[in-house]
Amino acid sequence: MISFIVCSIREDQLAGLRANLAATAGVEHELLVHDNREARWGLARAYNHLAGAARYPLLGFLHEDVRFPAAPGWGRELTGFYAGHPGAGVVGFAGSQVKSRAPSGWENLAAYTRENVVQHGFPGGARALRVNPVGERFSRVVVLDGLALFVPRPVWSAHRFDEATCPGFHLYDLDFSTSVA
Repeated sequence: MISFIVCSIREDQLAGLRANLAATAGVEHELLVHDNREARWGLARAYNHLAGAARYPLLGFLHEDVRFPAAPGWGRELTGFYAGHPGAGVVGFAGSQVKSRAPSGWENLAAYTRENVVQHGFPGGARALRVNPVGERFSRVVVLDGLALFVPRPVWSAHRFDEATCPGFHLYDLDFSTSVA
């Protein structure tokens, strides 16, 4: 059971995500949405607010333009992973096994990058970004991109998004994932 949490500014993107989750998640879920068109909260604030109201033990923080593969049931694999790894922290789809001390995003040392995303909107079509040199189902990482972050409620409770340090729309994901790591 997953509580999906979204901060939205585009109704069309949200409608697409809602339909995609219904068709693909394969588990009981709820979708909690903060309409940010007027309030303009930072993601950390919106995510913490909605996570506090979530019903389910697994929280999924999503960007509204995310779509999951057409094959249904990925939610069962995710909940199964957490059932088999009770000490696991954050799961995402793009991250790195290291974070340098240099000011940077999550992707700074190619040898340690782990990605499994298809990005749309490029000239010539979609670009698959799949980097997994050893073929692991789940790779250990220390930083994740915020496009999709899944975390058990107790982990979120112990490492809430830092609204003071990350009041806008950037770096909340690095701060959160390194805090959990």
